[in-house]
Amino acid sequence: MVAYAIAIEGPIVVRLLLLLTLGVRAARARRVLQRAGATRVCRYAVTPSLERPTIAYEIGTPAAQYADRHLRPRGGDDFLRRIIARVAGVDPSIGAVVIAGLKA
Repeated sequence: MVAYAIAIEGPIVVRLLLLLTLGVRAARARRVLQRAGATRVCRYAVTPSLERPTIAYEIGTPAAQYADRHLRPRGGDDFLRRIIARVAGVDPSIGAVVIAGLKA
């Protein structure tokens, strides 16, 4: 298995910039892993951080829906959270995205 981790940490402005550029960074990592021979490349969300992961799940699966509804803490402004999640492709409360693939 090969993987690339994108930590989403720091002050709120830094986190917001990381979330807004996450799609581009994840796509680039996916291409690099595929060029290196990785197959079945997937994205995983890690909460609360890479240093102390408690929850990890594949993004865009029923496990992600369950984690969003029942496992991760909720903030106060659901409207803003939904907008950021729509743009970033992940909930803004996660601590990292890991792109991983199997290498033959």
